[in-house]
Amino acid sequence: MLSEEFRRMQVLAGLITEEYNINEETEDEILAAMKQAVNVIDSAEHNAKPSPKDGNIEELGGLGIAALITGAPGILNVLGKGVDLIGKAFGKNKTKIGSFLQKKGHQLEDIYINSLGGWLKKLYPKKYGEQDVHDKTTKLYDDAHKIYGAMLIGAAVVSGYEAGQAANIVAKGVEGGLTFLKGKEVLDVAQKIAAA
Repeated sequence: MLSEEFRRMQVLAGLITEEYNINEETEDEILAAMKQAVNVIDSAEHNAKPSPKDGNIEELGGLGIAALITGAPGILNVLGKGVDLIGKAFGKNKTKIGSFLQKKGHQLEDIYINSLGGWLKKLYPKKYGEQDVHDKTTKLYDDAHKIYGAMLIGAAVVSGYEAGQAANIVAKGVEGGLTFLKGKEVLDVAQKIAAA
């Protein structure tokens, strides 16, 4: 009980701005939107063809995720549609984003990482080859996590937060803070996705 009282005092003092309780209806609404968004990504993956830039991705500005999403036709639009779906649910429940991610983020992370990893391998078969999206030593693992983080930040931006504030809220909500979320590259990509 002491920790709950301490948390309440932090909220009252303005040290933390999000409530850490989330009701089942709010949780279901956000969960449904996030599952719908991953379905949008999965259905687009089935129609994806290798990017014409696969063999020379370095010419697009390096090996970063910004180059990946701008180098594959249609990927930015699909990610943008997914972010809009999530952002609308976040917008209705703005103060609950961090709470939701703390409670359900890990479960959803696996779903998104599998989907994004599969899509990246299909778009860039030469770049990712036989890499495993769950192998922390691979570029595929890094890039899929960066895109997932950028999507969450983009959704928080769509819901009305400023990009830096959105990154902080998402970082607090996801397990381990997804160290990728603090990078300028991820913020830039999040803003591009949110604007798509």
